[in-house]
Amino acid sequence: MQTINKNLVKKIDIVQAIKADYDKLAHYHYMTPLKHPMTHIYKAIHKDNTSGRWPDPMAVVVFKTPLPRLKARNIATNNFFEKPPTNSERLSLINSKIRYLARIIVDPRFRKMGIGSKLLHEALKHVSYPIIETLTPIDFTARLFRKQGFVCYPTPAPLWHKKMIKTFLKTGLTEQSLEIPAIVHARIDCQQPNTFWIIDQQIKSFLSHYRHQQHWRHSFERTKFVLERLYYPQAYHILQR
Repeated sequence: MQTINKNLVKKIDIVQAIKADYDKLAHYHYMTPLKHPMTHIYKAIHKDNTSGRWPDPMAVVVFKTPLPRLKARNIATNNFFEKPPTNSERLSLINSKIRYLARIIVDPRFRKMGIGSKLLHEALKHVSYPIIETLTPIDFTARLFRKQGFVCYPTPAPLWHKKMIKTFLKTGLTEQSLEIPAIVHARIDCQQPNTFWIIDQQIKSFLSHYRHQQHWRHSFERTKFVLERLYYPQAYHILQR
């Protein structure tokens, strides 16, 4: 591939995409692949790719229906979405006014060139909902959203997340090792009965927040599920138009 430079962003087009485009880049994202229905997908492609020299897509952004409840949303909107008297009316209002920015992924070969910023800027023109929101870590992505007019509200992890992490760390695991399910599961299995029981009870408490997994028994699948959900976004970003 030819030498890449920052002028590349001038040769990028933003077009509507499909789930298969997202699937091509999903493995570059730190979170597990999306399973919820996607409502809008846009991608960045090179304007002149007749020779197939450039990957398609080079970046992708995905929007989906919003989460039903977010405390930070209520703070940001002064509880506007809590006003309807019934749950169905509240959800109907949320779905009619909000879209959730679920993923923005840039091929690692084309990062820090302004492609992600251009993709988000152009995509927001086409997703014509009064509110766009997202949950992210407070890192470089915060600057990306701020440039597009998003306002950031910090969202500290809930106590049950912190307790689960603390329980794992007490076994001698490091925060880095929590990214490797096989290591964590093996460490749980080698604990003394009393310690194993404490870990198991904490995991059950953690899973009580997930309706379909709350009765899972000890297994590698359960450990992997918990670890995948230990990540907790540090910021709620909202764009109100």
